[in-house]
Amino acid sequence: MLGSISCQYEDVRALLLERGEEGRLNDLSEETLNAMVMFLQRFKEATKALEASKTPILHLTAVWLDRLKRHLQPSSTDNLTFSSLKAKCLRIG
Repeated sequence: MLGSISCQYEDVRALLLERGEEGRLNDLSEETLNAMVMFLQRFKEATKALEASKTPILHLTAVWLDRLKRHLQPSSTDNLTFSSLKAKCLRIG
């Protein structure tokens, strides 16, 4: 589902342009959308790994918590939005 969002960006933009509503995407560039999809991908992986119902997964919670905390560490390539998002996620977790 995450990938389908970024794949449809151009179609959505064209439809909004056709309707005269292109302003709805002013604050969301395709680059930002793709970065958000990549950011959320790690959480999707964790969710998939921890949703098993017929296999033991308790031991995986600590592993995934560590992976997610490392994923949320600041990076020199982060823009202000992602730096702030990562910091807020770390405070919650």
